[in-house]
Amino acid sequence: MYKGPLDVNQVAEIVLKLSLSDYIGLVHVAGPRKSVYDFTKEAVDALGISTEKLVGTLMPKDQPTKFLRDTSMAYALMIKLTGIEPLGVRESILKYKP
Repeated sequence: MYKGPLDVNQVAEIVLKLSLSDYIGLVHVAGPRKSVYDFTKEAVDALGISTEKLVGTLMPKDQPTKFLRDTSMAYALMIKLTGIEPLGVRESILKYKP
């Protein structure tokens, strides 16, 4: 399963910049495409917790699922309009880790 995670503080900054701009149209506010497994591994690693026992599972291919396989989005326009480069998972966590 793939998503486009983005630090919530960056989301707020991006939405504010876009709402104050003259741009009219659709802008995807997202980060780079990342599997849920890789996201979890990076986040847990950044928190200093062992990922030794973390096991990934493939989504079933032949069965309907209530989860979409890929909800990542193209975000180049977001960067062009705001100048904000998405932080990685590790960077986002370490930025706010006490």
